[in-house]
Amino acid sequence: MSNDDDSRRALDIIGPGPHTFQNPSQGDPMFGKVALLIAVAMSAAAPLRAWNGATHSAIVLAVTQNDPYFKGTVPAETLGDLLAAPEFKNDFGTVPTFLVAMQLNPQVAPGAAPPFSFQLGETSGSPVDVARLLQEYVLEPDWGMDQNGCSKLYSCDEKYKWMGAFDAGLPSQAFRHMYWPEGYDEFALDTNLVPDLLHGHATEHVNEPIGEAPQRGELFFNLGVRAANSGHPYWALRFLAWALHYAQDVTQPFHAAQIPSPQLEAYYVEFPIKIPNVPETTRTITYYHIAFEDYMDSFA
Repeated sequence: MSNDDDSRRALDIIGPGPHTFQNPSQGDPMFGKVALLIAVAMSAAAPLRAWNGATHSAIVLAVTQNDPYFKGTVPAETLGDLLAAPEFKNDFGTVPTFLVAMQLNPQVAPGAAPPFSFQLGETSGSPVDVARLLQEYVLEPDWGMDQNGCSKLYSCDEKYKWMGAFDAGLPSQAFRHMYWPEGYDEFALDTNLVPDLLHGHATEHVNEPIGEAPQRGELFFNLGVRAANSGHPYWALRFLAWALHYAQDVTQPFHAAQIPSPQLEAYYVEFPIKIPNVPETTRTITYYHIAFEDYMDSFA
């Protein structure tokens, strides 16, 4: 079974979305407002700020700092307690079962044991600021939960090799944090380019979207809906924070296209036809990707 099939199964488990559900801390219909406000702020901020640790939090802060809703608190709850609750027990029950169903890496940073434990100094039942919870846990998808899935843990579609999914470490999470709506190029990776040259090109364009960021955002948003509707406000907001991370990621130009600009593509030769230099192109895009995010973080 491919990870696409597994992700569809996960969506089937938690149900379709979007939904309307209750304010986790006050009991009135507000969660739709929360999601909408943050989404609007995210889209407004996207041309200016993207999309590393500091900026993920800054985008959330731009909304939460002036809205009274975010001044409240919710009681902290362990993931194990959430999954043992009647509303979740039949589908998950335990943390290991949840990790498999959601295709998450159990070895998450920063050294959380058990996985997805408290990282803000919470204790079970203690009050946690809504704004701080969102601002901090919007970073969590970059702490390792999406790494090493294809290379060590789950079966994946071969096409995700073009997004680095079968590498180890940080590059392996890219296919979950990106979405290329205009498709992608399959490059000739060996030295025998003659068959491609006879056809007048050295690459083949696949005209179909690739990347799971929208799907992962939907998955965790719907899971947050389910948590909120069943009286688990802490995890409703923590899952929402995860969903927002993926939504923010796809506003980053280097997450939205394989080659964001033709000027970033290198070639071995350009005449009589262009033969892409894949290693040099990869190096160049990686450099500008990281530099761009570091520069944007300097404004956060």
